Amino acid sequence: MLLTGITGFPGVEERITAVKLEEARRDGTAAVSETAEFPETTVLADIAERLRAEDATAEDGRLADRVDMIRAKKFLAEGKTGEAETLVLGLPAETEGRTETLAECAYARGEAAMAAGEYDKAEKIFLGLGAWKDAENRVKDCQYDPALKMIEAGDYESAIAKLSMIPEYLDSEELIRKSRYLQGITLEAAGETEAARQAYLQAGTYEDAEEKAAALRWRQAETEYANGNWAVAMEIFREMDGIGDAREKWILSATELARAAYKIRDYERAAEILTGLPEDTRETLQIRTRAYFLGAKAAADRGETEKAVEMMEKVPDYGDARKNIRNWRIALAEAALTAGDAERAKEWLEPVAEENYSAQRLMKQIDRELAKKAEEADTTGADTEKDSRKETEAP
Repeated sequence: MLLTGITGFPGVEERITAVKLEEARRDGTAAVSETAEFPETTVLADIAERLRAEDATAEDGRLADRVDMIRAKKFLAEGKTGEAETLVLGLPAETEGRTETLAECAYARGEAAMAAGEYDKAEKIFLGLGAWKDAENRVKDCQYDPALKMIEAGDYESAIAKLSMIPEYLDSEELIRKSRYLQGITLEAAGETEAARQAYLQAGTYEDAEEKAAALRWRQAETEYANGNWAVAMEIFREMDGIGDAREKWILSATELARAAYKIRDYERAAEILTGLPEDTRETLQIRTRAYFLGAKAAADRGETEKAVEMMEKVPDYGDARKNIRNWRIALAEAALTAGDAERAKEWLEPVAEENYSAQRLMKQIDRELAKKAEEADTTGADTEKDSRKETEAP
C-alpha cells in the first residue's frame, strides 16, 4: 500500500495493481474461511469485485465466486431472499454450494409465502424442492395450516376438504372429527336437524358426538309419531332398539300403523306390519290374528283361494279357521283333479284328508286316478320295450 501514492515512475502502476490484487486474494481467502466474520455484504462485494480485476487469473475468478456465495448466504440470513437468489443465479453452475443455496432461497420464499397466507403459492414452491430438507412436510403444512384457520372461522367443510388430503399428517384425522362435530352444533342451532345428525355421525367418537346423534334421531322419531307418521317413527325406533324405551315405542308405532291399515280393510298389510316384532302385546296379537283371519276370507271372496289358505293357516285356532282351511283345500284339490293334475290335487288335500267324509271320498278318487296313471305308464313302458326288441331282432 506504500506504492499507492507514488506515480510517474516506470512500472509503479503495474506494481500498485499487483499489490491490490494480492490484498484482494488475502481478503477473499479470509472471507471464505470457516472463521470469517464480515458483517457487511458491501465488504464482500468489494472483495469479489477486486478479485475480478483486469489482471486476475481464473483462480481469482473462482475465489470471487466463492466470496459471492458467502455474500448470498449473508443476504439470506438478513431475510433478503431476492438479492441472494439473484446473486446465486448469476454464478457458474459448478460453483460450490450453488444448488443448495438456491434451494435455501426457494425454501425461504416458500416460508414467506406461507407467512403471507399465500398457501397455494407456497405449496408449489415446496413441491418443487422434492425431498430436500423438510419440504415434503411443508407441502402438507400448506393444507394443514389454512385448515386450522378455517376451523377458527367456522368454515368446517373447507377445513375438512383440506385435512382429507393429508389424513395421516399430525392430528388431521382428529381435526376432521372435530370439524364435523362443530359443524353438527352449528347445523343443529340452525334447525337443520338431519344434516346435524349426519355431521355428528361422521364425527364418530369425538367427545359426545354419538350421544348427540342419537338424541337428534330420537327427537325425530318422537316428532314423526306425534304427527301420525307411524311408519317413519316405527323404523327409527326399530333402528334404536336397545336404547331407552325404543322397543316399546317401536311396538306402539307398529300398532298404530297396523290399526290404520286394519280400519281400511287392508288386512294383509296390517298383519305384515305386526309380523316380526320382537315381542307381542295383547293388542298386537289381537290385531294380527283378526287381520290374517279377515284377510284370508277377503282373499277367498276374490277367488284367491291359495292365498286364503296361506293366510288362514297362520291363525288355525281362531274362530272357524280350520273349517275354512279344510273347505278351501278340498276346493283346490277338486280343481286340480278336474284339470288332470292328480299329484297337485293330493298335495292340497293331504293335510285335511281325514277330517270329514267328503275329504276322504275325494282322496280315494285322487288315489284311483294316480293308480290309473301309474298303470298307463307301465303299459306304455312295456310296449316301448317290446317295440325296441323287435327292431333289434330284425335282420
